[in-house]
Amino acid sequence: HAYADPLGHAAGVLARLERAAAEKQVDADAARFFGPAALVVGAFDLGTDFLAAAVDGLRTAGRLGHLPRLLSLYSGMAARIGDWDVALTAAHEARRLADEFAEPQWAAAADTVSSLVAAMRGDSQKAELMAAQAEMVAEPVGANITMAFAQFGKVLAALATDRHGDAYASADRLFEPTDSAYHPVISSWLIGDLAEAARHIDRLDAARARVAQVETHVGDRPGTWIA
Repeated sequence: HAYADPLGHAAGVLARLERAAAEKQVDADAARFFGPAALVVGAFDLGTDFLAAAVDGLRTAGRLGHLPRLLSLYSGMAARIGDWDVALTAAHEARRLADEFAEPQWAAAADTVSSLVAAMRGDSQKAELMAAQAEMVAEPVGANITMAFAQFGKVLAALATDRHGDAYASADRLFEPTDSAYHPVISSWLIGDLAEAARHIDRLDAARARVAQVETHVGDRPGTWIA
């Protein structure tokens, strides 16, 4: 349900995740499905708990092949709830394992998290560098979700250095169907940053149209991050 329609099914998926989180124990196999489901509906607080349990369980069982993906998702959610040290630790491990297993897509995904945290910490140069590194892997193979995530660090880095035009342009890429960073769900996560950038440049009408577009897509009961 979460992946089939993350916006339309958000309320029902969130209710199911909350019930699962209330249970005393969730095994690693269940947690590795609940965690990504939480990600796509924007329930990052629940998702980090599920994925922490999944990562610990899989590591204990020696099932390391699952870890690059799950660590990349875990680190991305941890970054967004402000747990930067956990985010970077997980991102670095994800990248190391992805390199060992020859999975460049998950290495690139980990780099988008490093970019995001760098931007949040005010290191705009590193944020841009890590985002570009991820894009070099993702764009040639059409990995639009990684391209989308690469824009987050670029947007925040641009906002922090008063490059509002650059911030708007990077955020708006996620809304353009012909762009390699287009993503109809993840774009909604950036609407606040796009609106902030638009206030400083002559793009208010265009930004209002994007806000209306998001409101239409997410309906009356949006996921937690979008809400």
